[in-house]
Amino acid sequence: MASHKFLVKEVAIQAGVSTATVDRVLNNRSHVKHQTRLRVLRAIEELERLQGSLNLVGERFLIDVVVEAPDRFAEIVRDAVEAEIASFLPALVRPRFHFRETWTTAELVARLRRIGLNGSKGVLLKAKNLPEICDAIGGLRSRHVPTATLVTDIPDSPRIAYAGMDNISAGETASFLMSRFVTGLGGTILLTISHSDFSGEADRIASFRQSILLARPDLDLMEVSGGYGQSIATKNQVTELLERGTHIIGLYSAGGGNRAILEAFNDLDVPEPVVIGHDLDEENRKLLSEGRISAAIVHDLNKDMRQAFAGFIAFHKSKFKAEAVRFSTVQIVTPANIPDLA
Repeated sequence: MASHKFLVKEVAIQAGVSTATVDRVLNNRSHVKHQTRLRVLRAIEELERLQGSLNLVGERFLIDVVVEAPDRFAEIVRDAVEAEIASFLPALVRPRFHFRETWTTAELVARLRRIGLNGSKGVLLKAKNLPEICDAIGGLRSRHVPTATLVTDIPDSPRIAYAGMDNISAGETASFLMSRFVTGLGGTILLTISHSDFSGEADRIASFRQSILLARPDLDLMEVSGGYGQSIATKNQVTELLERGTHIIGLYSAGGGNRAILEAFNDLDVPEPVVIGHDLDEENRKLLSEGRISAAIVHDLNKDMRQAFAGFIAFHKSKFKAEAVRFSTVQIVTPANIPDLA
């Protein structure tokens, strides 16, 4: 295995495993699970990206970022986290990333429990709104590990903050735009969601439905969910609708996978609909620049990180005070105003 410059203890802390496990991985010894081996290797990669801050002097805040989302979204979360950690100097915010496109509930609960046992200054969590996850957040809190939910909330949990946009306002905004984009057209608006247990996406869709039916009661609405925003699963769902002859004139994509969705239209030689999506990941940036997405509903993800990290630090300095949820401002990006990458 290639050499690296970090102490075994540093790698173990970053990976959330024992020093003995790190030693076994680094020396290619047996009796190490494949996922554990990958976690150690990813920890070394994370340390390499963070190495500029590792030598700084200050109080360290080890934060765990746990996300269930397609890789395209997880990467913009990583970018936002790494962009904001320097803003808290002299406090040294050091992130550990736990990303998967899909977690089983048992896997995610086990990971949160392990984080609590190993110790953490805070968990930034994007996960489904399920009783088991809610209980796991309570378990973290009992170990003095605060949780902030990201983008999609778990409102009945003892989380200290929600970091993200007002999803109800986002759905209303998408409805306002769609009703004007399809003026004079009749047909079906397709609503896509990665999974109904992500409360943020569910709120977007419910708000969109209520608003557009008031503005355009003549339109039909159809919804597909459960594809987790993954390309193949989402494309197959849309293909099935198109093969049944559904005349889709608009798409409100609350859960992503937009290029795959549009491929379904192209494969069947069906005209692409008006598309309103969410987030400025690399895929949506390209689709906007190609004019294949009419608008993307976005928010300041970096601001979300600052809010969450500030809450974690205040919690541990006994300065935390529960406040009303402060939503990020909903913003609209079109092909005419795509912001430059920082």
